[in-house]
Amino acid sequence: MRPCHADSLLAGPPAGATLLRVVAKDGGAGFFALLLYALNQMIWADEWRVASYVQMGEWCADGQRNKYFDRVSGPNVWEYFFEPTAPPAWVRSAHAFQLDFKQLYALHHCVNSSIFSYPHGMYSYLRSPTWHYDDRWHSMMRARADAALARHVSIKPHVLERTRAFYRERILAQGVSKPLLGIHMRGTDKLNAIAGRIIQPSEYSALISQYLDRHPDALIYLATDSPVFLQQMKADRISSDRLVHYNALRTRRNAFADPNVTDHYKKGEDALVESLLLSCSNFLVKPASALSEFAVYFNPDLHGNTAELQYTSGALPPVQVLNAHFMSRRDGLRGMDRCARVLR
Repeated sequence: MRPCHADSLLAGPPAGATLLRVVAKDGGAGFFALLLYALNQMIWADEWRVASYVQMGEWCADGQRNKYFDRVSGPNVWEYFFEPTAPPAWVRSAHAFQLDFKQLYALHHCVNSSIFSYPHGMYSYLRSPTWHYDDRWHSMMRARADAALARHVSIKPHVLERTRAFYRERILAQGVSKPLLGIHMRGTDKLNAIAGRIIQPSEYSALISQYLDRHPDALIYLATDSPVFLQQMKADRISSDRLVHYNALRTRRNAFADPNVTDHYKKGEDALVESLLLSCSNFLVKPASALSEFAVYFNPDLHGNTAELQYTSGALPPVQVLNAHFMSRRDGLRGMDRCARVLR
């Protein structure tokens, strides 16, 4: 890991600057990493009392192509999915600046006020020698993300309506009184050195069985990037007849990084819709992954109603977390009441 030295790199905006142009840090970033980079830049701009405007074009700060850039959809990837963060006319007249790659790296890895979706950079000690769950740390990061999303991010209506329509037609239509177990399985290109090992579908089985013992009428919403994991869950005799999944792009390599998948807009929309759908879970089972972590950011009520399978110490055993959930108010929520505020 590179050493964390942020103070000299992030000493403040240039003299007279009034606007931070928020950009994509690197071309290897998935959708929610890009969103996280944007949030951390906007938090930094707030601290220095300058405005911010997200402008994620075809190229990232590291010189790589933005994998979500779609020329037909427009010049700014952010505005495919989110409303502009400042009036365009004002942006054109502002004294703007942007952070370079080294500054963006420091901001994402080494700054106390940034959001970290999993332990890395200055918090790498929480996963060495093993992944250690710190509930206060997660609570702090989730509260910070919730506040930043509320302040800076407005999801475009067409994305919200696509999510609501799927939720109504594929989940609520099967019974508005049915509980919903959310499962996120991250496979394909997940790297052990970055976000931990791949959690196999078999490692979810005990919690799924426990949940269905309590709620035999429950539905299971599965979000996964892996076509192999999806097929395994479809073949599972316990979960197959109640499994719901979104028609997202999936390849063995990971659709977002697969050059054979050319619908770059859908890559991003799929990720956002899947995270929003997970936010409607009564209970969520997840690995360390930004997509399902953002489901908790969108719906903070899931903190305490989520089983974290990546962590080997620090947390209550997942079975105990689920038992506590069964005694909670959230276990009884149904319909839109259990979803993120932005969907209601």
